[in-house]
Amino acid sequence: MKNIRPSLLGASAVCALLPMLSGAAHAQNNIQFTNDNGSTGVKVNYTFNGNKYSESTAAGVYHFNVGGKSYQGYCTDLVNNIYNNESWHATFASIDDPTYGLSSTWYEKIVGLTSSNLNAIDYIAANYIGSSQSAAAQVAVWDLSLNSHVSKSGSNYNYSNTFNSSLSAQSVYNVEQAALSHDGSSWGSVLANAGPKSSGRPQDIVFGSNNTPFSPPPPAAPEASSAAGMSTLFGIGALGMLKRKRRNR
Repeated sequence: MKNIRPSLLGASAVCALLPMLSGAAHAQNNIQFTNDNGSTGVKVNYTFNGNKYSESTAAGVYHFNVGGKSYQGYCTDLVNNIYNNESWHATFASIDDPTYGLSSTWYEKIVGLTSSNLNAIDYIAANYIGSSQSAAAQVAVWDLSLNSHVSKSGSNYNYSNTFNSSLSAQSVYNVEQAALSHDGSSWGSVLANAGPKSSGRPQDIVFGSNNTPFSPPPPAAPEASSAAGMSTLFGIGALGMLKRKRRNR
């Protein structure tokens, strides 16, 4: 969550940015939160790990600097705060990466994030960053990250007992339903994982595939069938090795 309090760090505290590793499954780099210009002020109330919280924050457009370039992203962590010009070290990986992705974060291990909600956040990052619905999209990301979602009963739209916001529930519902309708699809979003600490940590940030400082490699092609494998083995036995193909996305 973006805290509205002024920055705790001056420009002199910004760390030197490191180059990203190309073609790796994950990479480490410094990330700087510059500002939330263009965001909407909202109030949120939520329950996490048995505790209730109520905070005022900004939702919509978070601006970051990674490697000297500017990006926009969404915050997935309601529990911790970030401040203008704050920098921290993060590991960049696919949002569904088993080691560094969203489900691996300390708070999502407590929540037990469902795959459908993870896929919905992936979709939102890829399709709503920079749009006119950015505020509703950020609130939807917070809601979904707590395994919650807005429901509809007749003409009424209702937040859950886990999360609610001062932002229109209908606007958040529309974003969530558009995202949840694409369950099972991958949209290539990237998570900047702030590390394993549970308190006093910065935040995890998700970037859409068309607005990302890191591009993971495409997945390897599935293994060939045993029959095809044996045929290939006999065909190139003189080479003493098998070659594996990779498919492009």
